[in-house]
Amino acid sequence: MRHSTIQIAVRTALCAILLGPAGSAPADEVSEPKSVAEELLDILRAAGTINDTQYRDLQTRARAEEAERIDAAVQAAVAGAQAAVDNAVETASLAAVSAAPAANSAACR
Repeated sequence: MRHSTIQIAVRTALCAILLGPAGSAPADEVSEPKSVAEELLDILRAAGTINDTQYRDLQTRARAEEAERIDAAVQAAVAGAQAAVDNAVETASLAAVSAAPAANSAACR
């Protein structure tokens, strides 16, 4: 029972760290800075190097690629966090198991 309590506490803390202050501000109040790719596309469109259709297509692709990179980073972070939780639970379990015989032998004396 104690192991599951530790595991829940660690997972809750990791979720809070990973998610941060989600939902703390309305979406319309948050202004996200443009990526370098979006800034370059703005410059190319303003200079007349690309037309509006090319701009929209490239912007869509750039955002999709950025979303894929973010998704991969989040998945890697979650996998790393899960490995850390599993390691912490295993370490706590081993510590509890190794402490139990010492407590039992002291009680038998």
